[in-house]
Amino acid sequence: MSLHGVPRLSRSLIDRPRLADALDAATPLIVLHAPAGYGKTVALSQWARATALTGVWLRVDQGAGEPGALVGALAQAMTDAGQVEPDNPLYGARHAIVAGTDPWELLRRGIRMLGTDIAIALDECENLETDTVLGLLQVLLDVPSLVLRVATRRTDAFAEPALAIRLDVQVISVDTLRLTPAEASEMLGVGPESPRIGDVLLNGGAPGLARLLTLGASAHAGAAIGSHLAADGEDASSRASVLDIVESVLRIQRVRWSSPFVDFIETIALADRVDVDLATELTGDPEAPRWLDIAESEGIGQWQPLAGSGEVIFTMSPFFMRTLDRVVRSRTDTETQRAADLAVAAWEFRHGNGYVAVRRAADAEAWSMVNDIICVDWHDLLRSPNAIMRTLEALTPAQLQTYPFSALMLGVIANRRGQRQRALASFRWAVHGARQRMRGPGAVERATYTTVAVVAYRASSQLSSADELSRELLRDLEEMSSEDRRAMGPGYVQGYLEVGTTLMHGGQFAEAAECFRQATSAGELLGEPIALQAIASTVGLLAISGDIVGAAAETADLRGRPWPPGWIGGYQGMLLELAETIIRLERGDLVAARVGVDALASRSLMEHWALLLQGEALLLLLEGNPHDALRRLDAVVGSRRAQRGIHPPEATRLALTRSTLALAAGDAAGALRSLPRSSDPAVALSRARICLAAGDAAGALGLLHAQDFSRTLRLAAEAAAALCLDAPDAPEAPGFVHALQASVIDHGMRIPLLLVPTTGLDTMIAVIDRDSRGQGEQVGRGIRAHLVAAREAAVIGAQRATVALSPRERAVARELARHESIAALAAALNVSPNTVKSQLRSVYRKLGVTSRAGAIRALAGWDGVGDPLAGGGKRPDAVV
Repeated sequence: MSLHGVPRLSRSLIDRPRLADALDAATPLIVLHAPAGYGKTVALSQWARATALTGVWLRVDQGAGEPGALVGALAQAMTDAGQVEPDNPLYGARHAIVAGTDPWELLRRGIRMLGTDIAIALDECENLETDTVLGLLQVLLDVPSLVLRVATRRTDAFAEPALAIRLDVQVISVDTLRLTPAEASEMLGVGPESPRIGDVLLNGGAPGLARLLTLGASAHAGAAIGSHLAADGEDASSRASVLDIVESVLRIQRVRWSSPFVDFIETIALADRVDVDLATELTGDPEAPRWLDIAESEGIGQWQPLAGSGEVIFTMSPFFMRTLDRVVRSRTDTETQRAADLAVAAWEFRHGNGYVAVRRAADAEAWSMVNDIICVDWHDLLRSPNAIMRTLEALTPAQLQTYPFSALMLGVIANRRGQRQRALASFRWAVHGARQRMRGPGAVERATYTTVAVVAYRASSQLSSADELSRELLRDLEEMSSEDRRAMGPGYVQGYLEVGTTLMHGGQFAEAAECFRQATSAGELLGEPIALQAIASTVGLLAISGDIVGAAAETADLRGRPWPPGWIGGYQGMLLELAETIIRLERGDLVAARVGVDALASRSLMEHWALLLQGEALLLLLEGNPHDALRRLDAVVGSRRAQRGIHPPEATRLALTRSTLALAAGDAAGALRSLPRSSDPAVALSRARICLAAGDAAGALGLLHAQDFSRTLRLAAEAAAALCLDAPDAPEAPGFVHALQASVIDHGMRIPLLLVPTTGLDTMIAVIDRDSRGQGEQVGRGIRAHLVAAREAAVIGAQRATVALSPRERAVARELARHESIAALAAALNVSPNTVKSQLRSVYRKLGVTSRAGAIRALAGWDGVGDPLAGGGKRPDAVV
């Protein structure tokens, strides 16, 4: 057997069985650590071809050393090799990583699911970033079935001596990799007494040097080359002397090689890798296929399969590639280099390597090309955020305003890292540039860049500007010809999605739902998976607005569809997961809801953060922890406000959430202070709820009767639940209570009932009990069951006067929430369990509750010092 993807080696290379045997040792990690030219790639390749293990070979390209990029490339290689099934997390994991899934967890789970040992050989690990090396080592520690072989030129965590404390590791260094006399003799093709062998061994014994001497084919050349080799273990390929070595070899080889061949090799050295077409384009030489075969036979490089395509590409050996590139660029005019960079960028773009395409286009300062590549490949480019940031940092603000996709990419990356000020600057440049491009005559370009501006405005918390542009974009999309729609492709669907998302964040749910419907229809017509994101957005909107029955039906169907890997678990499926969490909260399944909230926590920096925060706060409230919910909400809101990261509509909704939490904590005054100054019906509803909790039914009814609550099903349900507190003896009271069936229960909601103060729930139950109308009695029994269940789990108690507790009762009350058993409570207070039981009965009686949970809710506003239910201490209130 052998590993998948191992490069083809020249038949002229000698076998070095001692290295293959060393690599075959039963050690989880073996590291080849040496400068360029010491045969690391050849040794690793020869072992990988002969090993009995199954696995993959991967060369780490420049810019592909971040965690997401590495795991994505490994997953793709394993998929191409047929080593992972569609149900394995690694199957298509590149999409999952971009969507926000932890790449290391994907790798752990994927390898474990294989059920067999798997070997990974990584070449050129000097291109890995430090956190990537550390992450890979942790996976190796966690997964015993993984075997890792790496080659690196750097002294990194792979080669740190301290690693041996945690893991069985073997480092194969220069001392082992340098040629033995017998190997040098075989490689050079000379007798053991030849001075050329001594020259090689004296100057480090590097196989790369011996290969150069073989190419030079003269003792004189050997002396000249050997005199320049670094013998101190430094990275020879980065020293000026190596340029002399390569130039010397090329001068010598011009005698044996033809000039056209040397010119060909020097020209293709301007690319990282080539196929026949690119080599022909770069050189203009129709003999490119023959020259590439000769280059392989001469040991200059190897043919390798291109992952996922069935094509083969020619890659120079690292020793030649790095040094030749510097030699050639040092004497090639700028215009020729730029033309080569552009050709390579276009070729890499066509072959799906967006990062290299961006880097080469940036080398040529072809920023317009960079902008166009990002427009298409932004999804994959987000796997290498550090490399993209480094590549684009050369752009000036003026250039970023000219190329808005580049500015938008920088803004998204900075925002994900929490670098809000940097993100805001990038978004401003993106808006400026997009607005310039929007003035063009073409419908596709205008819609494409309007979408950029909408996203940048929304990400900058400028929702009014985003809303204004969204309406322009909506008109353009609706008036676009069928030909332009096809030309825009997935961007057409994305446009509707961005408009719908903007309207949703602005509270315009009905219009947002229509945009999501249009996006779904267009996406399905195109056969694009982005349609699934549109459906997920619709489902999220249904749950947020209160149609729990409709949302639940849609989630079941949507979960069964074939999603691209990682979209569920990332941004694209976030609203689906939020909908599922809301459904669990409404059904009272708090354990499952906690799982959902924790899963969504990793996406707290994405734009739906306020919706996620509201869900988390509501869960904490229903779990009986209103103070924890308040602290969490205040901390996040404070941080976001400092970063200018809150839309005004978001601030209003969060203020309403805070008011509810404060009321549940027993702080009616704080709940009132939390409310924004607004005529919004939702604000009036919160004021009415505060009035009801304080016993002011008349004031509450005045607020409720003066507003239209039909904007969403949820708002209407909460208003209907509060309105039922009209005088219980009034003739219309039973009608109000029975109306709960259509407004609350039929839509699958229970939270609107939980938010009614307990006195109101008691009143409604009493109304049902007195109602003995024919059919209404049967309906009433069903409603009564919901009301009783809500009363048992209610979160808002009446705002009562101070309850006088004795010092011992206050001590019990302070400790009550910290200990779940009588024995633990007794131990904490240093009294007997019987004493605690007696004191608890007294506390329950004074608080007017019958259970520990009820007491904890009643005491939620207590500061632990004076008597409870006095209104609590001073707390931060406003969030706007």
